[in-house]
Amino acid sequence: MQNILGRASLKFMLPLITAASLATTPASAVDLANNTGGPTTLTVNVPQTFTMIAGINTQALPASVQKKIKITTSLNLGSLSATGSGWGSCTTVCARTAPIISAIASFPTLTVTVTPTAPGPFKICGTISFVPNPSTGPDTLPANDQSCVSGTVNPGALLPPDLAIKKALVGMPTFPGSATFRLTSFNGGPVVVNNSQAKITDSLDPGAFTGPVTFLSSVGWNCSATVGLNISCLKTGGPQGVGTFPLIIFTVKTKMKGNFKNQGKVTYIPSGGQPAETVLGNNTDLIAFTIN
Repeated sequence: MQNILGRASLKFMLPLITAASLATTPASAVDLANNTGGPTTLTVNVPQTFTMIAGINTQALPASVQKKIKITTSLNLGSLSATGSGWGSCTTVCARTAPIISAIASFPTLTVTVTPTAPGPFKICGTISFVPNPSTGPDTLPANDQSCVSGTVNPGALLPPDLAIKKALVGMPTFPGSATFRLTSFNGGPVVVNNSQAKITDSLDPGAFTGPVTFLSSVGWNCSATVGLNISCLKTGGPQGVGTFPLIIFTVKTKMKGNFKNQGKVTYIPSGGQPAETVLGNNTDLIAFTIN
């Protein structure tokens, strides 16, 4: 009889034991997950979008806890931009705090736009994470935090870049004294300009100046100047997408007073079957100046 009662008592208590065990599960258990979606076939120079949808599989995270999605891509996808409600505008890391997202729910979709620059295999990944605190423990299943899309970038129409240059004086030149010039060059796109594909030249008037030329800033360029004041700078600072090249600033001694003109020029050097640049009107900049 005692054994029967003992078994009955044990059977009755099992649900209570189980419930008690569940009740002791830490309330801070959180499992975030991310899903990256998009095409697997892209084309060079054609913009394409991917979506990243992150969510919470367990409890809600407090609004004060920072959540972020880190975006990584292969180099041939070029620069990227990412937008989404509450995420703001971001590039490689997109963060958010408030508002709170409840359990078994998703954050607003993050849309990532890329413009491939070179053919070949590609990969883009999104990884969701959050910053734990004393009341919110670490992610319980980090294996599903990252999601990737892989595929191939096909060659597109080969288009030349559109390079441009602006030349300006820094201060007023005097004699005796010196003159300082600034050369600002640009890649208007749509393709990336690699090392040795951009060259800047500037032939200074030997009647107005005398050497040597001193380069105050030429990071990303290999610059030199001959005795005849012929300046030559070849790009060395890595790939340059759409945007401004590093500045070139140089100074030279003045030779006499008077009114003079001087021109800076940028050229594009194609490689690997690339076409030559076709828009040439902005490749030179002629300025007039006075040495007082």
